[in-house]
Amino acid sequence: MGVIAAVHQNRWSDRLLRSLSYIGQGFPSFITALLLLILAQRLSPWLPVGDMTSIDYADLSGLGKVLDIAWHMILPTIALSIASFAGLQRITRGQLLEVLRQDYIRTARAKGYPRTALFMATPCATPSTP
Repeated sequence: MGVIAAVHQNRWSDRLLRSLSYIGQGFPSFITALLLLILAQRLSPWLPVGDMTSIDYADLSGLGKVLDIAWHMILPTIALSIASFAGLQRITRGQLLEVLRQDYIRTARAKGYPRTALFMATPCATPSTP
């Protein structure tokens, strides 16, 4: 999403993604978890919102128990990872915009390289290095 925001800088998609990332980083994880619980309870009967295991947990096989616990960990995992993804999106957008402003990118554009080939070859690889 950071790449999309950088490519479409200052357009509606960039503004929307920036707003979502600010909200994602601004909310504490427990508030996000509560909102996800309310949303899952209202909209989706498939996601468990109660205990960490199902009612018939004792009757399940070993693999069934592992899958049951993993099924109950979906919402907590999403709630804890939203802030991390929001921060990663902002970092990716900033680094990619910095690379897109480099002289060699402007030179390649002036020489007539296709935008998609140029974008995928160089700018996406540079910010991903540590």
